[in-house]
Amino acid sequence: MKHVASPAALVTGGAFCILGAGALLALQVVLGLEYTAGGSAGTQLSMIAAMVALFLLPMFVALARRHGAGKYAAALSIAFVAFLAYSLPATTGRSGEIKEAKASTAEDVARHKAELASIALTLSVAKPDMLAECDGAPDPLPPEGWPKCRRKKGTVTSLEERQAKLETEVKAAGTSGATGDLGSTLWAWALSWFGMTAATIRKVSVLSFAVGIDFAIFALGGLAEHLIAMAFAVIGERKAAHAETQAPTRQPLSPSEQSDFGGSDTDEARKLGIGGEPGAGNWGNSGNSGKNCGNDDTGNRGNPPNGGGNRGNGGGNNGGKRVYSRAEALLDVTRRLASGETVDAQDQLAEAWGRNKSTVSKWLKRWRADDLIPTSQRVGRCHRLAPAD
Repeated sequence: MKHVASPAALVTGGAFCILGAGALLALQVVLGLEYTAGGSAGTQLSMIAAMVALFLLPMFVALARRHGAGKYAAALSIAFVAFLAYSLPATTGRSGEIKEAKASTAEDVARHKAELASIALTLSVAKPDMLAECDGAPDPLPPEGWPKCRRKKGTVTSLEERQAKLETEVKAAGTSGATGDLGSTLWAWALSWFGMTAATIRKVSVLSFAVGIDFAIFALGGLAEHLIAMAFAVIGERKAAHAETQAPTRQPLSPSEQSDFGGSDTDEARKLGIGGEPGAGNWGNSGNSGKNCGNDDTGNRGNPPNGGGNRGNGGGNNGGKRVYSRAEALLDVTRRLASGETVDAQDQLAEAWGRNKSTVSKWLKRWRADDLIPTSQRVGRCHRLAPAD
């Protein structure tokens, strides 16, 4: 037996799906705003609107498909693809910028460190040379004199200033400057046999990230709608089952009401069950309009098209027509069959009992399941009930 979760569990699952999709949407919006930073307000708002539409459209597509609006579902799907194409550059652009910036920072730090090493080597020679040249020179140096000392001192001062600036930039780069885009570098090394470079790995990963976010939002939105719809369906089924259990129990027919009596009891049965008289061709069938399936020998024998042969009830319309209960209807059909009459399975009985066709169809189906009446037989386009052989 297939297990169906409770409505509360289904709604909870749908709520978590919406929360997950909302979190991914928030991340998309942040990346989009960073990507469009410096642009006009209209540019930023259009980006946000596209991303919100990507969040909502999957649920609308699912609703349209569920209710048979296939054309609208197709149109909404096209809108989803269009908004996806519009928003992907923002997501990929910003995340790609971050990765490229890390790689660029690492390259800059490497160059700075190489330059710092060169400066340190130069200073290791320039400082002693300056000290030797300026030995005995006054401090500060006078405007005139000591030209070589002045030049050497200026060179050392310039190198020390450059050294301090580079050290500050290396320190500001932090961990990113030390490692760079280590993940892309590692994958490039692992896939080097296929000619993959770190730059290619970065591009593929950025594109996969952006597409993954959008399709995750699409799937979570659609799943949320499906789970919530299932919850309402389960609630409806439980209400119907509860109403079925609360319905009054159908009492079994007494032996005198069963269909196993002979044709000799027909006249008395007609008097007892319907109030007609012996010889009445259609027991209580008021106003048969002649539209029954088949011809005059299908169990409506001798019944004129305008219902002129019916006694006791109104003719031709519902005014004054008797409305049969289910028990009375069962008694009527079993007595018809016992008398050897062939009955048009639905149309004739609906008109005779003053009931609509859907009600009569449900009753007949129930009685067949309970083996109270035989299975209907198809004759041409018609379904008929005939006495058992």
